[in-house]
Amino acid sequence: MSKIIHNDITVAGCTSWSYWTAMSVERWSQKNRFELIKTTPAGGHYSNDFTAEGTVEATPNLWVLGNYSLFIRPGYKRIALAATETKDFFGSAYASPDGNTVVAVYTNTSKDRGVTLDNTFAGSKKLKTVSRYTSSEDKNLKEEKFNIADKVFVDPKSVTTIVYTFE
Repeated sequence: MSKIIHNDITVAGCTSWSYWTAMSVERWSQKNRFELIKTTPAGGHYSNDFTAEGTVEATPNLWVLGNYSLFIRPGYKRIALAATETKDFFGSAYASPDGNTVVAVYTNTSKDRGVTLDNTFAGSKKLKTVSRYTSSEDKNLKEEKFNIADKVFVDPKSVTTIVYTFE
């Protein structure tokens, strides 16, 4: 999902992005391909009996969408990102209207190679805080705070949002 969102925004020039299938029952062996929240009726995946209790489960799509939608807020503008894109690593960055927050969303599809980022910014504002939010097989938007002097690591097979605040 992250590759689609990234390309829609950075290549197609979309200024907003929405998703239609919030909650669904797995059908046609799609394995969470389309839904954000997976519902399973008491009778199993292919049951049409929705009168009995079942289960509800967040899918990886929900967390990946959150890497964008929880942090890139209305009024934010896309800004240049000085990162070399490859087929396995790409990202985009956004600034708040007041310029005090920058959000960068990175996708690293490499199975075994992480990427270290340098917290260097052009401009006169002083960096105040750095927070990382990672979605991967074992992390669901896991938050970690960093010292502003630290380099930030983007895990293999993850979508990672870095939120920078400035004074």
